[in-house]
Amino acid sequence: MKRWEKRRFFIRRWEPKGDQPIMLHGVSFAHVFEVPAVTIYGYEEDSEVEEDHHHIDLAMKKGLVFGKWFSQFCRDGEWGTQVLNLCEQITEKDFELAKENDWPMLPFKIIFSSLWNCRV
Repeated sequence: MKRWEKRRFFIRRWEPKGDQPIMLHGVSFAHVFEVPAVTIYGYEEDSEVEEDHHHIDLAMKKGLVFGKWFSQFCRDGEWGTQVLNLCEQITEKDFELAKENDWPMLPFKIIFSSLWNCRV
């Protein structure tokens, strides 16, 4: 049973450093030299599986946040963790606006309400 649902909402700007390996089934097979920065949106979530709770709690103690994460490259979302201190907390309303606008690429430090009107 879940202990909480969609407790906090986040945005993170991921900027690659140098060439990035592409992974396929855990095996590095290629390098991409011009990987764009990605704006990642997500929400903190708990697992329905009781056995997962211990691992989620350990991740939280290590400064990670478990949840579902979205971007222009992963519109349906992907379960996983992000480093909490690299994320900026946003409101549920801002998260829903990002979803409605197809997960836009945005500058990281922004005031959402002033930006949505200009449709970046």
